[in-house]
Amino acid sequence: MIFAPAADTAQSRRSGVGRGGRWALGLVAVVLTLLPLLNLLRILATTGANTPSSDDYVFVVRFIGPILAGQYDWANYVRDSFYNTHALLIPGLLYLAVAVVAHLNIYTILYIGVFLAVLRLLLLHAALSRGCQRWQWWALWPILACCTFSTSQISTFEHSFSSSSENLTLLGLAFGLWGLRFAGQWSGIVLLIGSGLLASWSFGSGLLVWPVFLLG
Repeated sequence: MIFAPAADTAQSRRSGVGRGGRWALGLVAVVLTLLPLLNLLRILATTGANTPSSDDYVFVVRFIGPILAGQYDWANYVRDSFYNTHALLIPGLLYLAVAVVAHLNIYTILYIGVFLAVLRLLLLHAALSRGCQRWQWWALWPILACCTFSTSQISTFEHSFSSSSENLTLLGLAFGLWGLRFAGQWSGIVLLIGSGLLASWSFGSGLLVWPVFLLG
């Protein structure tokens, strides 16, 4: 009994060290997660110009100009937004919204693409971290952030066309992977169908999510 308080004190010190280690691990994980994102934002903010790419004409010429002029027949939208084997229904609406709100500022589209990638990161982490130990949960954040925002992925973010269409497609994939936790429920089925349509109507490669969801 005489040594009981000492033992309790030692145990509390060990638990305190453990909490400190967890805080340190969390801080390191947060920093390593933010670094790729901040580096990508630095590149986008300091390079390039507010100029549409050659791929943007499919939106600007086919329907954004006529819509803003009040001369567009919406019955042609599906056909007009289909370009070179790509169904671009959802990116077309995004372009139209940016044209109305921000005068088709290209940087606005680029930053929206980064925001979509952040949502994808959150969904992928939620989907892949189920059942992980605490240190694995933290370690997964910088790993996924490096895969998402690495400078090797700059081609996904540096052009407005790819930043919108490809990030919307990948967001649909991430939503579906996250939704697999509800497999066997009607809510899960609806979520998978919605995710598949989001991906398929954003870029040609979006059709590949259907066999992925089926296998999942």
